[in-house]
Amino acid sequence: MKSPFRSIRQKLFNEGKLVRYLGYAVGEIALIIIGILFALKINNMNEDRKAEAEFDLYIVQLRADVQLAIESTEATITQAENRASAGTALFPLLQYPEIKAEQREVLENGLSFLGKFPRLQIDAGFLGDILNGDRDVITRNNELTRKAMDLERFVGRNMGYLVNIYEKINLASIGLLEFRGDNREELDIGMEYNFDEIRSSEKFLYTTQFIVSYTYSIAEISREIESQLNDFLTVLEEYE
Repeated sequence: MKSPFRSIRQKLFNEGKLVRYLGYAVGEIALIIIGILFALKINNMNEDRKAEAEFDLYIVQLRADVQLAIESTEATITQAENRASAGTALFPLLQYPEIKAEQREVLENGLSFLGKFPRLQIDAGFLGDILNGDRDVITRNNELTRKAMDLERFVGRNMGYLVNIYEKINLASIGLLEFRGDNREELDIGMEYNFDEIRSSEKFLYTTQFIVSYTYSIAEISREIESQLNDFLTVLEEYE
């Protein structure tokens, strides 16, 4: 289909009305440019809506990942406190010449917690991306980006402390292997420690105190991480 502007231009050109011809030509070009700009604006609006929808979905999943991390941290705190309490309850028993029936469960619990401590894992999903420095999606929001950077630095520093503690506990636990014995039937407990040896060993007492002390530290550091995660979750909930 022939454009009406083309017909007008042709007529004006044939009649020698060059100025009016150029005016119509410029007008048609202007209309084309306006149409292109309008189309670009619509496209940008669509892209913005798409990006906003992706951001909303990202925040929803990020909140879920942070909540899981909080639950994992709470479990670590509980486990650390239980281990440390059980280990602490073991110390008085080491002063007794023999273990009574009602004390055997306390002894068993205390000895069973003197092994390797499972490491706190919170770097999963989108939270893991943030803790590893990937903040591409949330850069559209300055406040959220700042909070994410603060969280990354805080968690990274404290996870470094925890890794160091885990290694120390693991090495100390290895040092307890020499106290294992074959008298489980005599003691009627689940572990293989030789009670006569551990009761008279300053090394065992020192190592146990060392492990218990650092286990309390795991609970303390994990609680600080949990507090930061809760603060970050509060910020995320503002974007519902």
